[in-house]
Amino acid sequence: GENMLRVFDTPEKYVKYKKDARIFRIAITKIMREKGLLNDDHRPYILHFECGQSAVFWVDGIYVFKFFVPQFGGIDSYNNEVAAMKVLNGVDQNLDIDIVLPTCVAHGKLYDVEQVKYSFQKPWRWPYIVQNYIHGKELEHLWGDFDRETKIDVAQYLGKVVHAIHTVDYSHNSTFVKSKDKWAMFRQWLKKQRENVVEEQREGGNLSPSLMEQLNEYLPSRVEYLFSDQKEPAFLHTDITEEHLCFKLDDETNTYKPNSLIDFGDCIIGDPIYEL
Repeated sequence: GENMLRVFDTPEKYVKYKKDARIFRIAITKIMREKGLLNDDHRPYILHFECGQSAVFWVDGIYVFKFFVPQFGGIDSYNNEVAAMKVLNGVDQNLDIDIVLPTCVAHGKLYDVEQVKYSFQKPWRWPYIVQNYIHGKELEHLWGDFDRETKIDVAQYLGKVVHAIHTVDYSHNSTFVKSKDKWAMFRQWLKKQRENVVEEQREGGNLSPSLMEQLNEYLPSRVEYLFSDQKEPAFLHTDITEEHLCFKLDDETNTYKPNSLIDFGDCIIGDPIYEL
């Protein structure tokens, strides 16, 4: 239909499209009605989040809507994040750390098979996840103002959180345990990382040209040399960045304290050393 979300051939075409809350309003309203998240007379307040490759929106200060585009992992990324939410469900309530982890409010596919079958574009059902919105400020906006002692406190806090996540029980989830060889997924994923490392470092601009020339020779060609598969793999976040560690303002001390780790869309089971 004319109100269906568009599907593009290249990721570049999504850059502007995925930021337009007006375009996604119909889809968000439809999902909210279907999932019982919206009163009939209410018009939700929607704001775009600049967050990774997906189309992400903040809704009514309560929810975060994430729509997955065909590129950047597509349906695999969606399945992975849904599985992660199931594995992490309730984990933060059983830890001795002040941490809030995202929870899945709803998930699904915006369009059914018949709808995309007869649309005049490539079939894409627009998988989505609705999560609770966690109030906080990202580390990237705070790090420069922290003194040395505070930075050490943050590092120690993050170490405890990551260790707790590494001990999460994923054994019941078939997304992460697909075969008897539990290391197969991590091994394949690491191979892809190894193949793309030079290009990614070039795009990131983190290394000098002279170091870039030595990178392939310096790194082992076989990823099996990088980890030991003689132990049980751990549950990994794999994308712990300054955008994904959030802080809340402590009213008593008027200082920011870490309280949440978000975005488990790239999680995998593997060697916990990778998180370092």
